[in-house]
Parts: sequence; C-alpha cells; structure tokens
Amino acid sequence: MIEFKAECGHTVRARDENAGGVVRCSYCGKESAVPEDRDDDLDFLFEDLEQGEADAGKRRPRKKSRNIFKAAGGSKSYDPFAVILKLTYAAILIVVVVVVGRKVIIPAVQNLSAQSRASTTATGGESGTGETGGTESRRRRRGSSGNNPESVFGLKDKGNKGLRGFYVASTPPNADGYFIAADKAPKSGRIHRLPGTTSFRVGDRDACSRAGDGTYVVEIAIPWNDKGLVGYRDYTSFRRSIDEASAGERNKLVNEYFLPDESESSATVFIDESDVQKYIVHQYRNVEVFNGKADRAVRALFLPRLLRANGSLDVEELVLKYLPTKERYAFDEDHVRGELEYYGVREADRRYVLDALKRIGTIPYITADRKTRLFMINIHDGAVSQKVIRER
Repeated sequence: MIEFKAECGHTVRARDENAGGVVRCSYCGKESAVPEDRDDDLDFLFEDLEQGEADAGKRRPRKKSRNIFKAAGGSKSYDPFAVILKLTYAAILIVVVVVVGRKVIIPAVQNLSAQSRASTTATGGESGTGETGGTESRRRRRGSSGNNPESVFGLKDKGNKGLRGFYVASTPPNADGYFIAADKAPKSGRIHRLPGTTSFRVGDRDACSRAGDGTYVVEIAIPWNDKGLVGYRDYTSFRRSIDEASAGERNKLVNEYFLPDESESSATVFIDESDVQKYIVHQYRNVEVFNGKADRAVRALFLPRLLRANGSLDVEELVLKYLPTKERYAFDEDHVRGELEYYGVREADRRYVLDALKRIGTIPYITADRKTRLFMINIHDGAVSQKVIRER
C-alpha cells in the first residue's frame, strides 16, 4: 500500500500496482499522480534530511532514475554534505573493523592455534608414542629442536654450532685470561708476561676463536679481593691466612679452600703476587684445538669447597648460594641422571648436581668411594662425561 498527499492536502492510499499511475482523491475528486515505490536500501543514510520549501505540499510523481540528492520535481531536497559525512562515517567504521581484525583477532587466533600445536607436539600426540613421541618429545620439551641456535644440546649461547677455537669461562665470570702455544710455554709458572701470549677478558669469544689448530696452555686469573669472592663463607679468614703464610703454604691453602676443577689434572691452583695485587690462578695445559674446535672447555671454578660433617661436598648450598641462576647448557636430563646414579651421586644431591651442570657445565662431586669426580657437559653436543681428579 502506498500513502501520499494529494494537492488538496488529503492523504490518499493507493495499491502498489498503481505506482506511477493516477488515482482520484476521495476528498476533492481530483486525480493525483501516485509516486513510485520508495527504494529503502539507503534510507538509513538519508532519513530526516529533507527540508520543506514554501510549497512543500505540492508533490509530483518520482521518476525511476531518482537523483539521491534531489527528489523528482524539486519539491524536496537533500543536503549532499550530510550524505558525504555519513558515508565517511561508514567508511571509517569499516576500516576500524578490518584493522582490529587483522591486528588483534587474527593474531590471537593464530597464537592459540600455535599453542595447541606445541602442546600436542610436546606430548607426542594423543598416544605419546610413534615417530614424534618418546625420546623426541622429551627433546622438544627441553628445547632441543627447532631452528633457534639457543635450543640445541650443549652450550646454549647463540652461534655455538660455529664455536671456533676454545671456550673459556669462569665462576665468578670477571676474570682475566691468557693463552700461548704449548711449545712456547715453560713447564711451570705463569705465562701472562711471555712473548707470544694473547690476553683477553673471560667471555671474549673473538680472542679465543683466533686460536688455530694446535696445543695450548691457558691461564685464568682473578684478584683475590674480587667482589664475587669476598662474600664466600669464611673467605675473610682465608685471606688472613694467605697474608701470614709463606709462598709454599699459600698454594696449599688455596687448594684446600677452593673447589678443584680440570686444572687439577695438569697444574694446581696457586697464588701469584705482583707489586700491588695478589691473584688466584688456574692454569690448564694441553688444551688442544683440532679442525677449529677445542677438545674440551676451559671452565675455571673459583668456588669455595663446602664440606659436610661426613666429608662429602655440600652441593645444595653451593648451587643455591654461589652459582649463577642462568641455565647455559642443555642436555638429556634422563641420561645424565642415570649417569649420576651409576657413579654413586646421592639421590638427594642429584637435583643440585643437575642444576650445576645446567648453569656452569661442570661440577666436582665426592662419591662414596672417596673419589672426587668432575662431571662435565660437552659444549658442542651436550654429552656428559666424568673423570676422577682426586683420590683419598
């Protein structure tokens, strides 16, 4: 049904099929043109925009090709600026929806999907077996797969796959390093002032990577009043005993106070004194580099020897108080735990030995047979090994 006003102002109702034709007004008896049926598709943009003219009562039939800015016959007009404004609002709304969808909603959905896939991979699928289950799933849970250079077994530093020369570290880390070709070094004594010696700061990979294939003597020295040492248990008493001891007694005292490490098999830890400072020195002989890689890491442990009443090493206190918290080594924990059990590490200590291996890659341990075994993680592939460095 179409409703419109006749020229007399009376409301006339006409059937839809009479659109565009004429009907007679029942009030004045005159024929009136029936307007075309209104196109409502864009009415939400144009409602309430009409402004009446002086003769607003006069209406003429709408043509089929209606101008959206001006009604047929010019009886009613639309404000084009208001139309443009509403179209602009609509465009802005569409842009906001698209941007929010791309920047927020889609990434959120992708993140949830990735987490779901990672969870499935970590558990080896529904059954936990097959090609992606078992050992492989355990490797993935420990961050041992993928393209991230920090997620491989061994040293977790970036670029360790291409680690050249030899790797040198110390705990505490702020020590000085020196290396020289073994055939240019004396059989004993310091090397830091010899011609041909390369000096570096521990952690400087560039210096160590310049060591070509060959056999070297490596030396690590730290001042005895280093801030990383002075907080150790009974360290003040240890320093006073060093001051009062002779040169021979000093070396004995320093070996009794500090943990042994790989230097035990080649040269003992000793005290060296210059005109202005005393240094605790670890020296490592027969460090070999072959095909660009060292056969072992050089890791100097300037750590206190903490013993229990029964003479065993208190690794719990050592790990909780004196080791760095950052885990720098990755390895197969189940395999390493089995090796610790095989060599007689107490069950209560295995957790702390594992933590030490994750953080510094090596740790000595006094087993029940009274042997001091040095457990080590290979910097290249995360393999575990051990060797006896002291026997009692």
